[in-house]
Amino acid sequence: MKGNTDMEQTDKRLAKLVRTEPDRGIAECIDRYGGGVKAICCNILRDGYRDYVDDAMMESFTSLWQFIQSGKKIHTTLEGCLYGIARKKSLEILRRNSRHVSNVSIDGTEGIEQVLVAENADVEDIFARKHNEKLLHEVVAEMEEPDHTIFLLRYFYFYKVREVAERMGLTEDYVENRLRRGRQKLKKSLEKRGILHEKEN
Repeated sequence: MKGNTDMEQTDKRLAKLVRTEPDRGIAECIDRYGGGVKAICCNILRDGYRDYVDDAMMESFTSLWQFIQSGKKIHTTLEGCLYGIARKKSLEILRRNSRHVSNVSIDGTEGIEQVLVAENADVEDIFARKHNEKLLHEVVAEMEEPDHTIFLLRYFYFYKVREVAERMGLTEDYVENRLRRGRQKLKKSLEKRGILHEKEN
C-alpha cells in the first residue's frame, strides 16, 4: 500500500537523520511526534506526578536516539517505537518515585496483552517478541472508525474511558461497547495472522 510505503520511507529518512545529524533528527521527531509522546507521559504520570512529564519526554527522545545509534532494527514504525519508549520511561519514573508502584510491567505493549488475556486469549508472550509489534499496529490501523480512534486513545495513549468519551462526544457505555467489540475483532485478526492461537475446547 502506498501509505505504508510512504511511512517506511519517512521512517528511514528520519532514522538516518537522527543517526547522522542528531540535533536536526530529534528536532523533527519532536515536531512530528512530540504531541503523542506528551499525551502518553501525561496519562501515565497523573495525580501528583505531572512535574515528571518533561523528564519522561526528554528521556524518551534520548532513548530513541540511543536506540537508533546502536544500529538495532526497529520492528515497528518509528512512531510506534517512540511511543513504546515513552510508555516505558513514564512507568519507570512512576515506579522510581512512588512507594505504591513496585511491580509495574514496562513492556511496550503490556496494555494490549492484558486486554487479550482478559478475553481468554492464548497469549504465548507474543508482545515480548518484537517482530510481532508491526503486525499489531497494522491490525489496529485496519479498524474502522470510530473503533480505530477509540482503541488508540484507550490502549495506545492510555486515556481513561471517561476521557475518551468526552474527547469524542460519546457516552461511556458506548465507548465500553466499542472497546469490547474492538478487542474481539483484534483477537480474531491476530488469530488469522497466526499470532494468536484459538484454545481448543
